[in-house]
Amino acid sequence: MYAKRLFLPPICSHRVEDFLESIIFPLHESGSLTILKILAQRNYACLLVSTSGATALLRYTPGEVSITSGSKQVLRSLHRLLLREISELCRHGSSPELLLVFIGENPLPDAESRVAAALTRSGARVAIFSAFFIALHWFLSSFTRLGLALGMLLSLVVTTLAAVALPPYLMLRALPRWRVPRGRVVRVYKVVLERLDDEVYTAALLAKASISKRRGAYLRLDEVRRVLEEWGVPVREVKLLEYDLYRMLGDGERAVLYITPVPEVTALSLGFARRFSSIVLNAELLVDLEPDELSAVLEHELEHLDRRDTVFLALMLALGLAPLAFANPLAAHASALAAYLAAYAVFLILLSRAVEVRADLAAAARKGAEPLKRAVIKLEYPELLRGMSLRSRVLSILSLSPQPPAWLRIAILEKHAGKRYSLLRALLANVLALKLALEFDRCPITRTCPDSLTQEAGWRSVAALSSTSYSRNT
Repeated sequence: MYAKRLFLPPICSHRVEDFLESIIFPLHESGSLTILKILAQRNYACLLVSTSGATALLRYTPGEVSITSGSKQVLRSLHRLLLREISELCRHGSSPELLLVFIGENPLPDAESRVAAALTRSGARVAIFSAFFIALHWFLSSFTRLGLALGMLLSLVVTTLAAVALPPYLMLRALPRWRVPRGRVVRVYKVVLERLDDEVYTAALLAKASISKRRGAYLRLDEVRRVLEEWGVPVREVKLLEYDLYRMLGDGERAVLYITPVPEVTALSLGFARRFSSIVLNAELLVDLEPDELSAVLEHELEHLDRRDTVFLALMLALGLAPLAFANPLAAHASALAAYLAAYAVFLILLSRAVEVRADLAAAARKGAEPLKRAVIKLEYPELLRGMSLRSRVLSILSLSPQPPAWLRIAILEKHAGKRYSLLRALLANVLALKLALEFDRCPITRTCPDSLTQEAGWRSVAALSSTSYSRNT
């Protein structure tokens, strides 16, 4: 049995009926493939198709196409065919967009933050805290009587604690963000443009500023369109999306919500206690994600707050570095000390990834695994695309990032969603990441596609597809 997965960017994540009508049916009519059997539901479609004398099973969900076949040649042929058709459709169907976000009756202005942008880049964080480490070590060696080894270790401990604790707080303080009052609805006017060049971009900014000054009343779609066209913006379509975010949270006292237009931040949660907890969402999430996907992302962030993961990770870091207080007696065993620090660094990385995975599993248990999986595909598509080969997946496991790779989050959701979630299960899943990397392409397609599609002709494994024929039943 051979399997292949094709993930799609947010702009190409068509609905099931659009995928069938725009891609599959035209391919069937052109003779590129033959549809033998099809079963379409609201959120997925399973298709049995034939091409080049062999058959394959396709499963489509918004954001992903899975192909399984007993023929490696058919698998590659279908993968190239679907990739070409989807890319062509996305290229022709993509249109520039303009977002107008209102919190209640107040507009959300455009803003940027250089500090937040710098803190989201790992290279900048390394440079900042390396300079902090050098300055601290110079201060300790110049103005205290600490030995060289103890001074360096103390500088390392303080720098590590600062690197873990300060960036989220600095980012939260540096972010231009606007609080969502309880009981207020967030409105997003999604404007699809005919084109976007320098002239249209300038006109769109002026029109957006003009619309933002019209406070005190809810704007109708025709009013928004009229103002934009008066400024020379070629408008194709205007849609209005409304969100009651606190209703999505369920418990209105659990956190305070903020909206930010800064693109470097997608979703951020911070808080040591429920009364002082904050969740910051990027405005574009309201457009890119469906309501159930947005609800799953909010539940993921709430899990971090309810579990006080920030406090937990800081305490684990402090406990791990506590033995360094006895660094002078251990100086003679420098190799053992270095081995301890390396082992504890690996443990902390695994623990940080396990915390993220536990939040994923908790959100999947309450909101469903599929919405969260689709949200991960949309929000982390570039990183997910880099993890499509086995080599890249293995390298991502060995990286020093405290965040689990996107492919690993999806694999764990597929394997462990619906089971009892705990930090131990999440930690074990990260330890066994290499096994999941080997199995990642083998999507559980036979489990998710109904048995009626596979058992009617008497076969029970996808490997038998290449020798089975069907009559089309649509």
